[in-house]
Amino acid sequence: MKKSLQAVYYSCLFYGGVLLLPYSPGTLAWKLFRNKKGKIPLIHRDLICDTQTLMALPKNDCSLDEFTTAFSPFIPLLTLNEQPWKMRRKVLADGLRRMRLDENFSWSLPHKKGDIYWDIYEALFIIGFKLVFGRDPTDEEYAQMYPGIEDINRLIKRQRASADMPARWKLYNQVVKLLREESIFSGSSDFNALSEIDRVSIIVEDLLTSICIQCADLICHLLLLYQEQKDHFRENLERSIDETLRLYPLTDIWTRKGSEPERGWIASLVQLNRNGWTDPDSFDPSRWDSEGHPPLISWGFDSRSCPATKIGYNLSKKLFEQIIQDETLWIVPAANFTHDRTFLHGCQVWVGVGPQPTKAWKFPGKWKNELQQWFYTRFRLVDQGELW
Repeated sequence: MKKSLQAVYYSCLFYGGVLLLPYSPGTLAWKLFRNKKGKIPLIHRDLICDTQTLMALPKNDCSLDEFTTAFSPFIPLLTLNEQPWKMRRKVLADGLRRMRLDENFSWSLPHKKGDIYWDIYEALFIIGFKLVFGRDPTDEEYAQMYPGIEDINRLIKRQRASADMPARWKLYNQVVKLLREESIFSGSSDFNALSEIDRVSIIVEDLLTSICIQCADLICHLLLLYQEQKDHFRENLERSIDETLRLYPLTDIWTRKGSEPERGWIASLVQLNRNGWTDPDSFDPSRWDSEGHPPLISWGFDSRSCPATKIGYNLSKKLFEQIIQDETLWIVPAANFTHDRTFLHGCQVWVGVGPQPTKAWKFPGKWKNELQQWFYTRFRLVDQGELW
């Protein structure tokens, strides 16, 4: 009886906050249950509070819940259950081994006042296309594919309420044409044995979209922190990237449906990466030099760890290093911009070289965006059953 009452209480607290408060579910979990250990019982699931408890869960080949990525509806997921996902994972891992990051991707950050997020996202789409197909996209291929790739992340960023299905169908059909070309999967009998929709999904979801979303998020986080923490970045870049991923993980939450006798669970990556640390909300790369520290949870875990972790990390690092080579470059965030995990408003900064401006500036339309995103986020939570 006591456990049932606790589950009702914690469920009302968590889900009520998710529906009413302007926080992502992962950030809210940290604010509500800071530094707790073990599991917090909810009505249908448990909330996993720390990495030790997460790692101690039985190994499980079941998928993380589909709607935690917002690629649905339309783009099928690597995390689908049954046998195909294992073959897809093997095919993806084999293709990733053929990717080459040794050439120079010539690109520079635009000097502008406003949102640089989508400039970086677009550049990563072109780079990702070249990594997969060995060449730049034509103008027609770009026009057919990029709007669909962008739409997927607009939905994830809560800037739209529903998928742009015409754009996604154009994306799908163009990739079907590209399947006949040379790519990192050429000659792979396992890739060719997959269904058309699985082959399209590997290229679109597992590669192009993942590269664009994860690398764009990480590069923007790095650029924002670099302006405040240059000494740390120059002293130890790898540790600074790890600390960036700890504070700003690339995914908000993981959720898994239950199967008897195991209950389903929810895990906040913000909470997992801050729990167990001293001064957990501060940027301190030196913390990674200590022994016995909690592991970094960002790219996956268990049998579902992301095969593209190395590519994503190295590509983000390569582009970030290229951007900051110019020591005269400065980035000034808007006065009404808050650096958080999600980039709901994009990355609103002023970029330039030479003397840095001292005058503050604000990006327009913040409160309109706040209201719109609050609605879209709640619509997705309820309509798609994201957390239930």
